[in-house]
Amino acid sequence: MRFHLGMLAVASLCTVYAGGIYEAKTTADFIISKEVSAKDAIFSFNGNKTLLGSEMIRIDPAKKYRVSVQYRTEGKAPNVYMGVVPYDGNKKNVTSVSVCDVDGTLTTLALPVKKGDSTLILKDASKWDLKTPNGCIVFNAKEDFSDLPNHDGAAHRKGGIAKFETNWKVELKKPISKDYVAGTAVRQHRYNSSFIYCRTGRGSKDWTKLEGTISGVLKHGLSVTAFWPHTQYIRALFMAYGDKATKVEFKDFKIEGID
Repeated sequence: MRFHLGMLAVASLCTVYAGGIYEAKTTADFIISKEVSAKDAIFSFNGNKTLLGSEMIRIDPAKKYRVSVQYRTEGKAPNVYMGVVPYDGNKKNVTSVSVCDVDGTLTTLALPVKKGDSTLILKDASKWDLKTPNGCIVFNAKEDFSDLPNHDGAAHRKGGIAKFETNWKVELKKPISKDYVAGTAVRQHRYNSSFIYCRTGRGSKDWTKLEGTISGVLKHGLSVTAFWPHTQYIRALFMAYGDKATKVEFKDFKIEGID
């Protein structure tokens, strides 16, 4: 599931350093709308909601963290997601597409690209995923992945990759926004989950606990048990998606450093 942060980029940030510990008790602990209430540390809402913690927590890459919550629902069973949102050292969201590379796809532009072009000519795309509907090309890629998270990208069309004479042609979904010289290194990436979902569940009338652990920082790629590349900060995340009439309650959302 993908979700766009939108206005959250301008939200006030509160950094917690004391062991990276977070516990939600009141509505002030989440960036939430008026449709979410909290009484006796039990949060309640109807329908679909994505709740992000108001506190931005600095992680210690050497530590392991436990993320946990309890929830229950009334009505048609929704999908429930619990985890964290990753940010880099500049407190910019680490999106899945900025770090989710397709193995072995590093190549270069065979011809220069001008702003407004919607077709690119690459040296070699023989290892690219030709059928993915969620593909993206990132520019100024590095073999050692030091470019990650790479936000300099453009989505390509499903089935829009084909052999072209001695090179390869890639068709974009939208015209490109700037120029690139021939020889610029590029790599194929994929859009994937918007956040790190440590655990997921389904609706339940009884209190149900979700718990997961997360540790280490990846060099590239995605995981639900490790932080994505260059993560230095996180926010808490709780999501429920299903019928608009479904009531969702949750409590005891915690992020704890456990070693």
